[in-house]
Amino acid sequence: MTFTLNLSEMLSLRGGINNLEDRVYATRRAGGYPGPGLLPSDGRTMFLGLGAIF
Repeated sequence: MTFTLNLSEMLSLRGGINNLEDRVYATRRAGGYPGPGLLPSDGRTMFLGLGAIF
């Protein structure tokens, strides 16, 4: 889930949350050392950024 909020013509605020429910699942198979296997998902992550036009 992501969002963008335009604060003015020159400023914007962006953010979001990945894996909102903090579920555990396998994302893909690893191909390198220590051998093939399933990789666990990332936990809940959040991000926030400020954009400016000059």
